[in-house]
Amino acid sequence: MALLATMPAAEIIDRFRGVLDFYAWCSLNICRTWPRRPGRARSIPCALCGQQFSYINKQFADISPDIQAQYDELALDTAMTSKDWMTRLYVNAEYNLLETGPIP
Repeated sequence: MALLATMPAAEIIDRFRGVLDFYAWCSLNICRTWPRRPGRARSIPCALCGQQFSYINKQFADISPDIQAQYDELALDTAMTSKDWMTRLYVNAEYNLLETGPIP
């Protein structure tokens, strides 16, 4: 992993696709090796969780603009995006926002 003074141009990032991963985190520019799948089979709970995340990420693009606007409003003044909220509420379906209050 390396800290970069500036983010490289998009053409450079595209050339290293599959080899290096460039991203910004907490106002830092970072470069790391491209993430790889583990060399062993994933556990059943881990695989099932991955299926949940895959499903909800595909569904986010298909929900109506009115519902997306509600998630956008929920995400205001939080460190989470509207997609983060939708994922969290889907994966933790038993979570009741009205009873427990905001998540710390």
